[in-house]
Amino acid sequence: MPPPDKIFTFKNLYKAYLGCRENKRTTYHAAKFEMSFEAELLKLREELTSHNYQPGPSICFAISDPKLREVWAAFFSFSPRVYLNSRLKLPAVLYISMVNI
Repeated sequence: MPPPDKIFTFKNLYKAYLGCRENKRTTYHAAKFEMSFEAELLKLREELTSHNYQPGPSICFAISDPKLREVWAAFFSFSPRVYLNSRLKLPAVLYISMVNI
C-alpha cells in the first residue's frame, strides 16, 4: 500500500481541484477557496497525510430534476469536494488501499 504522501500529492490534489471547480466556480465557497487555493491545497494535503482530515458538516436536500432524489453536500466548505474528487480520480488499487488510511 503506498503511503498517503505518495497518493495525496499536490499534483493529484490540484487535478482534483480543477475537476471540482468545473461546475461550481461561480459559487461563493468555490470563489473563496480559489482566492488562496495553493495554501488551501497544501493545508488539505497536510491534513490528509497526517491522518488529521475531518470533513465538516453536510447538508441534505431533495431535488426533482430529472427524478426525485436526495443529495448530500459539504456545507460552507470546498475542500471536502476536492478530497472526494481526488479519491474518484485514483486508480482502483490506490483507492482500495486508501480505505484503511
